[in-house]
Amino acid sequence: MKNILSFEDEKITYLRGKSGKRIEVKGSTSIDLEKGIIVGGVINDEEAIMNTLLEFKRNTLKKNKMNIVINSSIFYREIVIPLTRKSMMREIIKNEIIAIMSDYDDYIMDYAVLNTDKVKKTCNILVFVIYKNVLKRYIDVAAKSGISIESIDIASNAASKLFGFINPNENENTFAVMMIYKDSIDLYIIENSCGVLFRNIKLSFSKFKENNALDIAYEEVTEHINQIVQFQKGRNKVNELKTIYVYADFDEFDQLLETISSGTGLSCLAFEDPKLIKVREGFSIFDNIAPLGALIKRK
Repeated sequence: MKNILSFEDEKITYLRGKSGKRIEVKGSTSIDLEKGIIVGGVINDEEAIMNTLLEFKRNTLKKNKMNIVINSSIFYREIVIPLTRKSMMREIIKNEIIAIMSDYDDYIMDYAVLNTDKVKKTCNILVFVIYKNVLKRYIDVAAKSGISIESIDIASNAASKLFGFINPNENENTFAVMMIYKDSIDLYIIENSCGVLFRNIKLSFSKFKENNALDIAYEEVTEHINQIVQFQKGRNKVNELKTIYVYADFDEFDQLLETISSGTGLSCLAFEDPKLIKVREGFSIFDNIAPLGALIKRK
């Protein structure tokens, strides 16, 4: 059983659950945060976060050891390195990243193996890089609140694991996902349960609807999707992007799917509630993507 604390700009969610062939959620509680306490995944008010965590400890937390999820910016770098033993691989990746990014000491790095080519004896590696100072604030706040951190995950990475887990087409390991929220959209390219691309785009469908301009919103969304299609063609011509799964909650959803499909050439399908996740009544899977994904251990 895993205990997850997921930090977003608007709320903190505590979730208990486990994963295997299915995901099972045992319980979930959220506490809303005032605006400005966390902005873009960066903690601005440590005292407010500590008070919230202490409230969780008094009323909700089953254990003090938590798996933390933070909704912070993350840098993705895809590199190809020689196929070698794991003890050498991290050092090679580190040297590659140092060559790409200045001030490496300001960052923390992790990676996942996308695929290997045994003929060429190479590995295609997806590297994740985040600022140390961002992580340090979460570690400090947890420690001051008496919470022990078992692991730290990034929301976009956790979401990518979940999308790979619930992939409706097991024969298609590369696909796109679009999540439409009140004032923004999230776009992903998923490959082997890894998010090789993530973009958060500020766009309010409700405002476009108020101004009877949904057609303009559809066109803008289609343009963003075409950009990620071109990104995929540029990075990997073997795994062509054919399908995008979309989640949204508004009446004109079918029209949106038709517009995207005709404007991008992709098969555009609704991302329905998956059957591989067992939850209690009233729990929204698509409002809890990051904490659910944090339950999954990457293979």
